[in-house]
Amino acid sequence: MNAVRGSRMLVHATRALAFATACAALALVPLASCTKGTVFTRPAPVAAVLHAASPSELLRLVEHAWNTFDPDEYERTLTDDFRFAFAAGDTVAHAWQNTPWSAVDERVFFRHLTSGGDSTLPVTAITLVTAQTPTFFPDPRAGHGDTRFRAMTRTPLTLDVTDVEGIQLNITGYAVFYLVRGDSATLSAERRAGLERPDSTCWFLERWEDETVPQSARFAAPQPARSTTLGQLKTLYR
Repeated sequence: MNAVRGSRMLVHATRALAFATACAALALVPLASCTKGTVFTRPAPVAAVLHAASPSELLRLVEHAWNTFDPDEYERTLTDDFRFAFAAGDTVAHAWQNTPWSAVDERVFFRHLTSGGDSTLPVTAITLVTAQTPTFFPDPRAGHGDTRFRAMTRTPLTLDVTDVEGIQLNITGYAVFYLVRGDSATLSAERRAGLERPDSTCWFLERWEDETVPQSARFAAPQPARSTTLGQLKTLYR
């Protein structure tokens, strides 16, 4: 009888331990957000520097801000005179010929993309990937060739965005980034005062030229996915 009772107690103890272990594991799972019946989990922000100390670090900050839905971090990477240039032949480019896409447009777009606004709902997933070891060149624009203060790189770019309906927008091609050191960048006095170190040790994104193109129907991803351009995504959420 004692042997049977001891065996039962061991079984109960084993089950209790398994249950406690399962509960602890569940406690570590991030809470999901629900929008229109769609369940998704956004990546948690991680510790990052406030401002980039090099052109390479700046591109990593841009990626990090997009992939973690962080509009504040992204806005810190942009100069006050930031410009986005639409890809040649992009059907939405004509609307911005006389009024270039500015830093204000970029900030509004990214907040709508990540947080929603007006008549738009935020997306549920973003994956932006550029070259992990980009090669930088002198800025070819007139008067911008001093490599101490400016740099340019052309990098492959892939961007996958999933909306609340589960439709994935696939964007592929290249991006040309023009980067500028803080002491040559157009920044407000308030922004300069907020830098955590001298502006000569901080880098910012001054210009982004889009070279993404939609894939042909033959090579496009299967539904529910759609190939588009970065410019079309920006105007959609602007």
